[in-house]
Amino acid sequence: MSNIKFWSTAAASNNASPPDGAPEGWAPADVNNTIREGMGAVRRWYEDAQWTDFDHSVSQVSATSFKVVGDVTSLYTAGRRLRPDDAGSFLYGDVATATYAAPDTLVTVNLDSGALTSSMTGVALGIITPTNGAVPALLTAADLFLTGDLSVSGIAVAGGITLGGDPIPSGTEMLFAQVAAPTGWTQTVATDDAFLRIVSGAGGGTGGAWTITGLTASAIALSIDQLPAHSHGAGNLITQGLGAHNHGSGIQLAGSGFGTGPYANVGSVNGTDIVTGQDASSHSHTIAGSTGVGGGAGSVHGHAVKSDAAWRPAYRDAILATKD
Repeated sequence: MSNIKFWSTAAASNNASPPDGAPEGWAPADVNNTIREGMGAVRRWYEDAQWTDFDHSVSQVSATSFKVVGDVTSLYTAGRRLRPDDAGSFLYGDVATATYAAPDTLVTVNLDSGALTSSMTGVALGIITPTNGAVPALLTAADLFLTGDLSVSGIAVAGGITLGGDPIPSGTEMLFAQVAAPTGWTQTVATDDAFLRIVSGAGGGTGGAWTITGLTASAIALSIDQLPAHSHGAGNLITQGLGAHNHGSGIQLAGSGFGTGPYANVGSVNGTDIVTGQDASSHSHTIAGSTGVGGGAGSVHGHAVKSDAAWRPAYRDAILATKD
């Protein structure tokens, strides 16, 4: 059975015996068979057109390398897809390197899975070459505009996709509500146990010294100087009430005998009459007015503040990370 890989690019060289070639003087009866064989070969290639088998003579060297007879470095370019045939089982991968050392070209590969064995009988190359190929050049970051959601599914790209520039510049700081910084970011630990403050001006500043672990005022005894200006009203203050009593007074009278009235002469001592006031019943005296202004008369004072875990505002933990 003939296949395109057995045909030569030089027309005169396709002179193998029918139906694999068309030699000079072939029998008329072989014409139809040769044409049919060619039609079959084209169809077989058409159904697997993404791969090209150059009918290279290959031999396995290691699990990730093989030799090809001749200098074929122009075909086995780095990054080109290839499909080794390992006794009828296909493997898939990329060309890593290709080095010619007469009489062979040593090809190393990065396989998607599996390994090369001594049963390797052939290899096919992808029709798309990494350089000077039919596919347009990769888009750069400046050429890529995304106005909606981008969803890519089921596409495997060797080595990943690299844009012309990182959409997030290095050094950018962002908040992440997760346990650790994502890949490509480094957690910033200089800020800890702090609030976020939204400002209308330039951001990135820091300030203050209190953390969110809580603040409460501690007990403090006020001194006289710390008391504000104040006064005390009369209220219900009265003098202590006593029973009936009188008050004595020594008075030198001109004559004896005092008569009746609010005062009475009760006797004399050494020529001095003793006069007492009239007895009075139990009574009290009301105190009017108010006390004077006391305290520090408006002196300023302060209160000691201490940290306390009892005060806890609602919060959500976040980490601050910087783009690598």
